[in-house]
Amino acid sequence: LRTFNIKSSHGAPDSLNSWNWERENPRGMLELSSPINLGEKEAELAIEMYTSPDILEAFRAADSFHTHVDARCLRQDDQRLVALLLTWERFHDAVAVLVKVKRYQAAFYASKMAAKNPTLLEWLQQRWKDPEGESLEQAFRRLSNATMMAEEQYPLDPLAPSRARDGYRNFALNVCHLLDVNCCTNCDKNNVKKFGGIEFRLFDATMNRARLRFYLSFFERLVQRFCAAPLREMQPLVLLQGMQAATSAEPLLNFLGFNFSAVRKAFEE
Repeated sequence: LRTFNIKSSHGAPDSLNSWNWERENPRGMLELSSPINLGEKEAELAIEMYTSPDILEAFRAADSFHTHVDARCLRQDDQRLVALLLTWERFHDAVAVLVKVKRYQAAFYASKMAAKNPTLLEWLQQRWKDPEGESLEQAFRRLSNATMMAEEQYPLDPLAPSRARDGYRNFALNVCHLLDVNCCTNCDKNNVKKFGGIEFRLFDATMNRARLRFYLSFFERLVQRFCAAPLREMQPLVLLQGMQAATSAEPLLNFLGFNFSAVRKAFEE
């Protein structure tokens, strides 16, 4: 059995092995966070309960669906993490179209690397070609100041994160809990113990059972495939210098073993 922790405030310390229930913002939005080490059977039960008629009657999906996946296996060879980051960068827009991301706040709470830190993207592209030299952690730390802040990019938007809470944590693929780097400029997230997770932040919240299942399967398969597949199989997927972003997510879904037509249909209904 798991404990259910009602947090006193949004910034209160998380109990990572508990369910956490908190008020997200002054607009009245609530956030429910699962234990960090949620198992497969627990996830299945959570999906069934979350999409049950009683829950659907009492609540509605709000803004976003953030998911952490244990990605420590990627650190066995950092080229695998580089490949995942460059592949996500190539397919970010196509995946957003496929799953019908609608919230405009994704631009600053789930940013592409090209929009938030193009200097880091260029370094990763070079690192893919030549893995020698500076480590990922060293590069992320050195280039953190090159990250563009949402309050400067969107100065008139009241929902944009403050400079203090902005940083690597607001990338669509957040690796600040996997790498030993700061998550934000100056906020409580920097105090969270590194637990080896990658956070996927792009997708909109949903209470549709089929879409939830796809979300979790998609995130898990991404990490599993990039941990296990030969690096040469990732080469056709990564975004290299001079390449355009993908216009379809089909090559990525094929690589992960999904039926692209079935997934597309699930998001058209």
